[in-house]
Amino acid sequence: MMDTHAARTALEEWDTHEWWVSLFCESGYERPQAEKLLEAGVNWHEADALLRDGCPSVLAVQILT
Repeated sequence: MMDTHAARTALEEWDTHEWWVSLFCESGYERPQAEKLLEAGVNWHEADALLRDGCPSVLAVQILT
């Protein structure tokens, strides 16, 4: 069984992960794309800028990963 500190840390990590995924999704990426970008450590600002400049999300993921 997880102790309270470990459980809190796991929840905080999950919350942070979900927050980043939601930022990518709000920019226009689909969730699987957002997960891939996050796993690759892609800078959200760069990913967001590509979409704002008119780059399709599929191409942006290919460029950034």
